[in-house]
Amino acid sequence: ASIPVSACLLAPSVAAAGDAEGGAAAAESLFQEGRKAMDAKRYSDACPKFLASQKLAPAIGTLLNLADCYEKNNQLASAWARFHEAIALAQRQNRPNREQTAKERADKLEPRLIKLSILSRSSGIEVKLDGNVIDSAALGTPIPVDAGKHALEASAKGKKTYNTSVEVSEKNKAPTVEIPPLEDAPPDPNANNQNGNKIEPPKE
Repeated sequence: ASIPVSACLLAPSVAAAGDAEGGAAAAESLFQEGRKAMDAKRYSDACPKFLASQKLAPAIGTLLNLADCYEKNNQLASAWARFHEAIALAQRQNRPNREQTAKERADKLEPRLIKLSILSRSSGIEVKLDGNVIDSAALGTPIPVDAGKHALEASAKGKKTYNTSVEVSEKNKAPTVEIPPLEDAPPDPNANNQNGNKIEPPKE
């Protein structure tokens, strides 16, 4: 008797193939849902669908749709970054037409980008923007960001973590934020001996 396809997808012996097929099917479903949301101009719904589809089954077409969605949703920096990803992917796959399309779209976005400069006079600090670590070499360099509110965090050993939010808009294409010197963290009450063990008070 023939084995139902659904049973094959659950069988351990074909788990790898089943996972691949299931991932491709899920990616296609997400892509189609994204297209429907785009057609309805529900960009905030469409973009996460394309992103999820791209993670499951990376493809230039999905990447271009994601970038287009970000642009329509006024997430210009995200769109610009995805178009550049598409350029690199098209180059690897030798697809010059897609490469040219992505390059033209990225170039048109370039003058519209908001570029945030994060300044710091301290050394040895770790800076995060929206949870992503910023390379120390990039500090002081204008970084493309989407319009809206962004979380900024700075930390260093022995210092209090500095947190703030930065609101950027298209009114100012080159905003700047400076991280102040970090305050010293209070001493660790448990670090009272060389072994790092908490010293108990003497028993009466």
